[in-house]
Amino acid sequence: MPGNHDPNKFKLIGCWVDQDFLAQVDNARGELGRSQFLRDALAEKLQAEGIMIMRDKVRAPDRAGKSRPVSYGKIKRQKNLKSP
Repeated sequence: MPGNHDPNKFKLIGCWVDQDFLAQVDNARGELGRSQFLRDALAEKLQAEGIMIMRDKVRAPDRAGKSRPVSYGKIKRQKNLKSP
């Protein structure tokens, strides 16, 4: 169910950045997704501070089987748009 998660296991954090900083992040991350790149950067910073984090804590949570349900209304609208 969308929005149904264990608040004790995962917590969303975020920050606002300007477009120039975001462009630098995107250039530096290569083929990694932004989230994974930022998780890795946070882990490196903590390690530099002497705080060791287990690698499995840095990886993204498994999303297998957690996709959104199909929106049948959207499919129906798409079919109506394609009809002559």
